[in-house]
Formats: sequence, structure tokens, C-alpha cells
Amino acid sequence: MGCSSVSGPSQPRPLGTGIADSLGTRCFTSQSDPTVHTAVLIVDDDRDIRESLTDMLRHEGYVVESAGSGNEALSQAKQRQYGAAILDIQLPDLNGLSVLKVLMELDASLPVIILTGNATSENTIGSLAKGAFAYLTKPYNTQELKAVIRRAVSVKGLAVRAEHVEQALHASEERFRALVESATDAIVLADHCGHIIWWNGAAERMFGYSKRETLGQSLAMLMPERFRSAHNAGITRLAEGAAAKMIGNTVELVGLTKAGNEFPIELSLAS
Repeated sequence: MGCSSVSGPSQPRPLGTGIADSLGTRCFTSQSDPTVHTAVLIVDDDRDIRESLTDMLRHEGYVVESAGSGNEALSQAKQRQYGAAILDIQLPDLNGLSVLKVLMELDASLPVIILTGNATSENTIGSLAKGAFAYLTKPYNTQELKAVIRRAVSVKGLAVRAEHVEQALHASEERFRALVESATDAIVLADHCGHIIWWNGAAERMFGYSKRETLGQSLAMLMPERFRSAHNAGITRLAEGAAAKMIGNTVELVGLTKAGNEFPIELSLAS
């Protein structure tokens, strides 16, 4: 995507780096140890298993909460987010697969590990089909369970960070649009083919076109006919991988309004 800043005769200075500087940046770093401060929910009606798993996971550095029934587990899941959950299928009040379904509806990125003593093909296929992260049987292998939980927590962490990055990018884009829209210089955004994908109010006032009239159109519409062949040739060279010699420079060109009037402009290009 390219960004053009255009200044007309009454606006002699091109837009500088103020927009980029004022957007700010956000940095997301991953924890060196994904277990630190990560909450794990244990759902099992067997008190001994809940306590055994709690001791093991707390020793590994996890924050552990437990529930002895399906309803209790769902109530806790509605109140906070977990990095992973360990779920028994045989519960006193609800079927474990039903609990799994609701847990996934509450948090689609939650890795749920099925841990059950009732190992049947129906339970295995059913749980995995409903989105379970893994399926383990009792009596469980401690090292295997630790490895599965660590992997699950890592996957959850990646999903959370990806969501944060997406939110930050969206927020940055909104700030960018707001700042560009308020700029006094005409700013035109174009894709790699030279088609206009966005421009601000100053561009509308300068060229006389509304935003709706220009979106998707070639940048060539903003210049006199005699310059269009050279412009199109330059776009072709860029598409073929040639270096953009004008990026970062300010050049004096001639603009063309909707009414057909020509006027001198200063053009600053940024990639």
C-alpha cells in the first residue's frame, strides 16, 4: 500500500512524520515460562483426584481452581478466563461432553483436556469432535499429563496474544484514519496497482471528487493526460519488483481537478 501526501499552492508544506509518530506502538512479549500465573480449571467429582492434580499443577507453577460438578465448573468459567481446563466426562449433574460444549462457547480458544476413567470410542470421538484439546484416561501418566497441559497453555497463550495484536492493529488503524482525516494536506492511499483505496477530506476539497467517486479508481485520474503513460509505466515497474526511487522524496507535479483545472502540487510518497 502506498501513501501520498499532496500539498497545493495554499498548502506549501508536505505532511511529515507527525501521524506515524503520534500513533505510537505497542509491544507484546511472551512469558519465558507459560505456567507462571496461568490458571487451570480442574473439573472432577473425585475429591482425591482434584487434590492430587491441584498439588501437582501448583508445584509446576500454575494457579489452580477446581470444581466437583458441571454446574460449578460453568459458573467459575463465566467469572474468569483459564489457560486450560481438565475435564472428567462422568459428573454427578451434567454430562462432561455437555460441559465441554458450553466451555467452548464461553471461550473458543480454551484448551480442554478430557481426563476420564470411562474410556469408550463414543466418548473419545465425541469429545474430540466437540473441540477437546486432548483425551487422556485414568489412571493418568503424570509426565504425559504435564506435557499435554504445558502444550495446551502455550497454544492458549498464542491465541490470546494474537487477539491482542489484532485489537492493537485495529486501534492503530482507527487512530491513523482519525489523524489523517484531520490533516490539512491531501492524503491519498493506494494499493500496489495504483488504485485509490482511501483518501481524506482535504483531498476531496483539493481535487473536487467525493471519496465514493475515487475509491477503486486509478491515481491517474488525478493527473493530466500527458503524465499518465509515465505514471502507468512506473506502477508496472513497481509491480515487477523495481525499486521505488521517489519514496521518501518530495517532488513538484501537476494535479487535475474534477472540473478539468490543472494546478501545481507538491507530492510526498511513503510506502
